Amino acid sequence: MIILSRERGKKLLQNRDDSILQQFFILPRLDCILERISMFYIVTALYEEALPFLEKYRLKRKTDFPHFELFIGEEAMLLITRPGALRAATALSSVLTAFPPQDEDFLLSVGCAGCILEEKLGEAFIISKITEGASGRVRYPELLFRCPFQEAEVITEAKIQVIQKPPERKFDYFPEPLLLYDMEAAGVYEAAIPYFSCERLLFVKVISDPLTGLLELSMEERRRRITDNIVSILPVLEPWLAQLNDFFKNFSTNHFRKSMLIPEGEILFTRLCTALHLSTASSLHLRQLMLYLTLSEIPYVDSMKKLLATLLETPYWTKKEGLQYLGELYEYYLSAI
Repeated sequence: MIILSRERGKKLLQNRDDSILQQFFILPRLDCILERISMFYIVTALYEEALPFLEKYRLKRKTDFPHFELFIGEEAMLLITRPGALRAATALSSVLTAFPPQDEDFLLSVGCAGCILEEKLGEAFIISKITEGASGRVRYPELLFRCPFQEAEVITEAKIQVIQKPPERKFDYFPEPLLLYDMEAAGVYEAAIPYFSCERLLFVKVISDPLTGLLELSMEERRRRITDNIVSILPVLEPWLAQLNDFFKNFSTNHFRKSMLIPEGEILFTRLCTALHLSTASSLHLRQLMLYLTLSEIPYVDSMKKLLATLLETPYWTKKEGLQYLGELYEYYLSAI
């Protein structure tokens, strides 16, 4: 294997002799790496799920990335993985290797899912828990920002979940969070987590069928139903993505590493990390929040002390409760997001 610096790679590409370079490099892929710009990532399993985003963001197929369906525009990059967790993990890992995300980037995995409750058809949910059906392994995306959708859990299975007869409903209410079924979320999470922190991974699912797999529809009707489901949530989803995109661009880790908290903020930060039993990653999230408030000239020390007065006096909460308090702080100060 030969590893080149970015500058050396550019020189070779500018003055390249393809007959020589092709002995060592896959040239289109090297071009892909050098063209990397800041943008957010969208992942779908099906072309029908991707179509509204392709039109909205005017994305064009990247023909020199032939093994996967990859589309790029000025604002976003979209990958169609095809159904299945393994396919999703393989495709996304390849793309993230060629296009490593920057500090301000985030990823949205969006698509359709099944749910036993027929009355919930067409509704969108933000995923707070992902379970891999085969292994039982559980992942928890961190939902630190106010979201226009309700929370739900998803189980990733190896095949479409179809039930012949819905179970009898003994009660009029439905469980919260709602339980959905898909085929990709666990694979997307596994491929993305080495590149993104948990709060930058967003999973949005639209309920497309009551666990029938839409098998009762013709192929054309099925495709139309899937696309219509995604189109129906765009008026709510698109403004939220735009807000997040602007926020993350002004909230990058590199920017904060060059900044300092005010003395009172440093003392409060230390006390909160101890009282909330925060891990290293969660401590970084808290520090980012406090640095953002400092740089935005938003007073926060007194109000944060008041919000957590009891906690700071008796710091005996568990780590799980500490994360809940951290989420509440994000929601309180970043309610516009």
